[in-house]
Amino acid sequence: NQTLLPSEIVIGDDGSTDNTLAIIENLRDRIEALGIKLAVYINNHLGAHGNFKTTLVKAAFPIIAPCDQDDIWLPQKLEKCVAALDDRCDVVYCDERIIHEDGTFTDHTICKPESILDQLFGTDLAGHLLLVRRELLDVYRVAPEITFDYGLTIAASCSNRIGHVEEELCYWRRHDAVVTTSASNHNPYGQIHMGKWKKWGKALQCSFKGYRSSPVENRYLSIKKIVEEYYVADPADKQRIIQLCKCLQRQSVGALIKAGWCYMLLRMRTLSYKKLDFKSRIANSFFNFTYPAGWWYEYRIHKSL
Repeated sequence: NQTLLPSEIVIGDDGSTDNTLAIIENLRDRIEALGIKLAVYINNHLGAHGNFKTTLVKAAFPIIAPCDQDDIWLPQKLEKCVAALDDRCDVVYCDERIIHEDGTFTDHTICKPESILDQLFGTDLAGHLLLVRRELLDVYRVAPEITFDYGLTIAASCSNRIGHVEEELCYWRRHDAVVTTSASNHNPYGQIHMGKWKKWGKALQCSFKGYRSSPVENRYLSIKKIVEEYYVADPADKQRIIQLCKCLQRQSVGALIKAGWCYMLLRMRTLSYKKLDFKSRIANSFFNFTYPAGWWYEYRIHKSL
């Protein structure tokens, strides 16, 4: 139902055992009658992100819109995102709202990152929101372990080539059968929503015990590589972000404290911080100092679920 139809639909089947391939073939005539090329590739249990990365590079056209799982695109999604993809952008994303299994919606638009600093700590832009230039897929060569959508948006943010359509053009479906971040749909995830200082203390306790989170370590190794390759803004900020990534890789007590210091200094240089009054700046600085350790504890618990 898109007002701007795609030129091609590329499907990567990652070893499904249901009727997926039969359903696709039943739709082939209908799709091709609209002048859309249909290509189907069979992958071998690469996992969600491996399947996406392997399939994306097989697209024949210069602009790609990942169709991520069963989320809903409103009819003007492609048309408005294509219109916003000018010469200054490699990635464009739109806003979205959560839709639940019973058809109800959340009462607010999902918060989106304003800068690479927001993206460093999990304010991700999901694949179904994106429109991407094909050449940006080279980020998978730089950081092969990065998740497919996160790598694209980090690279575009580092090079200041990311655009935003400030309109809800997607519905993000949350239900019990969802494949990614399913833990966030269940009660156990709520156990980690505690005070910032308590999470910071838990993080230090884990560090004293020598507990390291491999998902965090891999994430920040990949981000460091992307920043080194793509970051074009202030060289001092680039080095601070790289240092922050190195600290989060190490995950020791000293490293988490240093990560908090690096993140606080980076935040103090942003325009939003400079607009605050004196008392708000003090409170904001304390919050930012504790944020990396608190986030690390929350992220490792989330992954362990």
